[in-house]
Amino acid sequence: MTAMTGKRTHSLFRKIIIPLIVLMLLQSVIFFGATFYGGVSGTINQNAEDILAERVINQEQELEAKFTTQWANFGRASDNIGHIYDNVAGASGRNLYEDAQLQRAVLADASGALIDMLRSNEVTGVFLILNNAKDYEPLRDGTQQERYGLCIRDYSPTSEYADREDLLVVRSPSSLVADMGCSMEAWWDARFTFNSETPGDYYYKPIQMAYENPDAETDDLAYFDGPHSFMQADRAVVSYSIPLRDKAGYPYGVLGIELTTDYLKTLMPTATLSGDNAGCYVLAQYTEDSETYQTVAYNGAQFQQCFRGKTTFQAKSRGGGMIECENTEGDVKFIGSVSDLQIYNHNTPYEKQKFAVIGLVRENALYGINTIVKQRLILVSALVMLFGCLSVLLISRRLTRPINKLSQKVRGMDGGTDLRLERLNIDEIDDLVESIEGLSEKVSRNFTRTEFFSRMSHDMRTPMNAIIGFSSPELLESADPEQIRDYMDKIHSSGSYLLTLINEVLDMSKIEMQQMELRENVITQKNLLVAVVPMIREIAQKKGVKFEIKADDSETPFYCDSQRMSQVLMNLLSNAVRFTEPGGTVRLEVMEVGKDEEQVVNFIRVSDNGCGMSEEFQEKMYEPFAQEGRTGGGTGLGLAIARQIITLMGGTMNCVSVPEKGTTFELYVTSRIAQMQSSAEGEQNGNGKVQTRQQTVCAPGESGVLSGRRVLLCEDHPMNAQIARRLLERKGMIVEEARDGAEGLKRFWDTDPGTYDVILMDIRMPRMNGLETAQAIRALQREDAQSIPIIAMTANAFKEDREASKNAGMNAHLSKPIDPKILYATLEMYLDPERLS
Repeated sequence: MTAMTGKRTHSLFRKIIIPLIVLMLLQSVIFFGATFYGGVSGTINQNAEDILAERVINQEQELEAKFTTQWANFGRASDNIGHIYDNVAGASGRNLYEDAQLQRAVLADASGALIDMLRSNEVTGVFLILNNAKDYEPLRDGTQQERYGLCIRDYSPTSEYADREDLLVVRSPSSLVADMGCSMEAWWDARFTFNSETPGDYYYKPIQMAYENPDAETDDLAYFDGPHSFMQADRAVVSYSIPLRDKAGYPYGVLGIELTTDYLKTLMPTATLSGDNAGCYVLAQYTEDSETYQTVAYNGAQFQQCFRGKTTFQAKSRGGGMIECENTEGDVKFIGSVSDLQIYNHNTPYEKQKFAVIGLVRENALYGINTIVKQRLILVSALVMLFGCLSVLLISRRLTRPINKLSQKVRGMDGGTDLRLERLNIDEIDDLVESIEGLSEKVSRNFTRTEFFSRMSHDMRTPMNAIIGFSSPELLESADPEQIRDYMDKIHSSGSYLLTLINEVLDMSKIEMQQMELRENVITQKNLLVAVVPMIREIAQKKGVKFEIKADDSETPFYCDSQRMSQVLMNLLSNAVRFTEPGGTVRLEVMEVGKDEEQVVNFIRVSDNGCGMSEEFQEKMYEPFAQEGRTGGGTGLGLAIARQIITLMGGTMNCVSVPEKGTTFELYVTSRIAQMQSSAEGEQNGNGKVQTRQQTVCAPGESGVLSGRRVLLCEDHPMNAQIARRLLERKGMIVEEARDGAEGLKRFWDTDPGTYDVILMDIRMPRMNGLETAQAIRALQREDAQSIPIIAMTANAFKEDREASKNAGMNAHLSKPIDPKILYATLEMYLDPERLS
């Protein structure tokens, strides 16, 4: 428009909508900035941190309550063991550290107290280690020390058992195990062994403090030892132990409890911290004024993923009990809340050793609510902006969009499709739409007609070229007998292809006009195979393709249009052979897969390992004239016709094909079961059973029935008459010709009754056509006028033509070109009295 007028033009959208959008966008930016830079964002973040801190404090209080009131409750157990020690030591009068037998006696009597402590405290393990030295002997580098003791574990402390079958003895003199009634751990040992790999701080630290602080309270000398294990196969545990002292202050042993790190994990569920698994709990040990935390236990996949199972991590204080840290790679930032866990008393020698429950959450997850609020505010702002210009936009689109759409469809129309446009309920535009649709319909009809004739012209000229070329005098003059036979074979195959093309075009015409009807007759599975298999086997053998058959030989009789069913099988099998290379395999499977009193379901599978079909072609392979390339030959109508026939029969037809692998067609056809007698003759005996009278079946024309029979041939076309005469005389028949219907009627009238055995009648003839002639013969007053067989032999092949022949009094209807086998079989049917009986 600009080029034609020389003026710059603007659309309605650009004139109105764009300025309005700019205005609404400015308002949204002002609203967003005032909201988030006015302190709302900081308040939201602080609330998120407060919630995190509250959850961590709750978790810390739960652990501390368990520790102080349950796990570290040594009172009754330590008193009982003290009494046992006094009794054993007092009765013997010997020092415990000097006598191993005395130590085993103390352990034997103390085992019950330890098991009671294990049950009541709900811990995963308890231990008692006896001191075998008068003075404190520290474990020095490169040395090893052993101590008698007991260690008993229960890996399911919350489970209740009446006996001790769930308990495992980890350390104990062997003589005591049987009396305790517990099982032995696989790596059990009789003594505690301490060396550089298993230093045993849970034993040495309480003993050392007892020697160094003889006046301190026992509970003030308790020691918490971080993750350790007796050996590599053992589970990691943490322990809490106290020294045991006699009345003189001598530390004769250490009593302690164990908690596996796995058990501690279960007490810190991450679901209470972050529902989306973006956080983790850590039970850590640290010293005052240090930013390094040593991991005691943790729960949550985030810790393992981000810190790679490290036992320490660095954190920076943010004040108010909050810390921040980064993962090993430094690309993920965590925000944490720290809540101190009070394990030691205030007078402990380990006052600088602190414990805390830490909750770590990914920064983006903790402050995610802030991000969500921002996103929602942006969304609301956008919605407000859109709402402001929506009314103007709808009005402009209401007018311009249908017009643009109409313009685009008109530009994109081609000659092969009908154009259907949307009505706008605007009179002027709807009138234009109807005019365009009318033009499109005319163009589409012309395109379809042109495409059809173009395809038919090509497909018909190809076999016609072979027929005319191989029958030309120039080729025949110099050809030897073998070449002539080859030419005749090619002429015959080209003619057969031309007939197939014509039949398929006629079938497609019937299908499109919904005039195709099925003519059911009673057949069996065997009848179906006999009609198809020999021809396919011959075609496959000539090409060098292996043809396999699998059938269950069902003898169930059923109603089916055998001619159409054979047509479907011939099409599928011939295609399979055509598109399979020599050496390949084509397979036919026919099975009865379902049956009741009224119906039978037959399954047919045709498969090959040929070239297969592309996915693009499979989407349109049932369309008329659809072909994937031209190398395989064919008209492109066979599959379309085959599927329509199976659909008319109430069946289904499916295809699976893989390029370069092969193709498989599967058919399911449901048919009514026929209550029939034998195809020969059925008679019932006295028991009501069907008996079959067998008879010898010869190939058509080989029975000798036709020899010597007289035929009246009514045919106006000399070449057709010549072909028919030659075919009939080959079987010994005597032929008399009539050039039209009137001549045929006169010849029949002028001869005596019984002169002719059969009349072959063309339909389209001058003076009197075949229908009129047949009616006239049936109306004659002579004894053979009603009985003589009259067989139509015509190029009229439609259903209406067959009905017309029957109504005119003819006995049978053969379509040209005449198949000799069908001709001989039809003549024998009417000339052999035994076959008609």
